[in-house]
Amino acid sequence: PTFAALRQANATLTELAASVPMNSVNVSSDGHAEIATAYLATGNYHQMLGVRALRGRTLLPEDDLASAAPVATISEQFWARRFGSDPEIVGKVLRANDTPLTIVGVTPAAFTGVQRVINDAPDLVMPLALDRLLTLPGPIYPGGAAQARLDQPTNWWLQVFGRLKPG
Repeated sequence: PTFAALRQANATLTELAASVPMNSVNVSSDGHAEIATAYLATGNYHQMLGVRALRGRTLLPEDDLASAAPVATISEQFWARRFGSDPEIVGKVLRANDTPLTIVGVTPAAFTGVQRVINDAPDLVMPLALDRLLTLPGPIYPGGAAQARLDQPTNWWLQVFGRLKPG
């Protein structure tokens, strides 16, 4: 809710995005499981940073809608290591923390993200909307209801960044 309010009240930035590292997720595909590094980002993350996919596409704003099909981009390193640089990777389904995700693109090795500028990129970048499926609910509130991080206006867990307007 706070990010949405910042985005709406924005007067000095051309665009605003948010992201957060997930550390690791359990990934499985083709009968093989492993731990992969993961990152959640708003649907405009790659676009705002000027990142183009090597294969397929990057995340789009519509990927971040709650009603959107779960998707992910994978890094070039993960694509090579895990999938042998399979040219037919776009459209393949893998599972992250038991959530099926369709791979929509491969990002270049030169793009390491906003967190790891001198290290490898996260293996997976997924839309922020998937946080509800990939993480445990937040604190228990009166009445016993758990609340997802995305719905907690006072839980400051996102890293927000933007581009200044010209001038």
